Amino acid sequence: MEMETESGEAQPRGHAARALWIAGGILLLVITALILYATFARYLFRAAPLWGEDVPRLLFVWLTFIGAGAAISLGLNIRVGLLVDNLPAGLRRCIEVTMHALVLLMLAVLFWWSFPIIHLKMNVAMTTTGWPAGLFALPLPIGCILMGWFQFRRLLRAWRGTPTRP
Repeated sequence: MEMETESGEAQPRGHAARALWIAGGILLLVITALILYATFARYLFRAAPLWGEDVPRLLFVWLTFIGAGAAISLGLNIRVGLLVDNLPAGLRRCIEVTMHALVLLMLAVLFWWSFPIIHLKMNVAMTTTGWPAGLFALPLPIGCILMGWFQFRRLLRAWRGTPTRP
């Protein structure tokens, strides 16, 4: 799922992980370009676009959930392993399987409860663009699916006893 370069940096391996990294990079470039455009338009031409704040903010929300999926694909999520890493292999494996299962449970709860939020917000329009405000909540279930997929793969590796990168 991941590989390391000579400098020790984790690099995505696999089509899904690479696609997430590329999508995240593109979103970051688009956000940067939109903010620069809105800033120049506001201060140089005194004509800020109405969407100059909402669209970059919306894209940033999408970037956050895509980036979370990409981070989990490389095992870059937060992990404090001082105690667990020093336990016997069998107990460590049990704790890691439990940890991954609990993360999957949390993602399932977030996924389930994201739909009422989306449903409520889809009926409200953003004043600057006219787009549904539910677009801000839509990345939540998509991000849960992405994170869940990679977390499930980590759970399987832990279950089989295959070492995972912290």
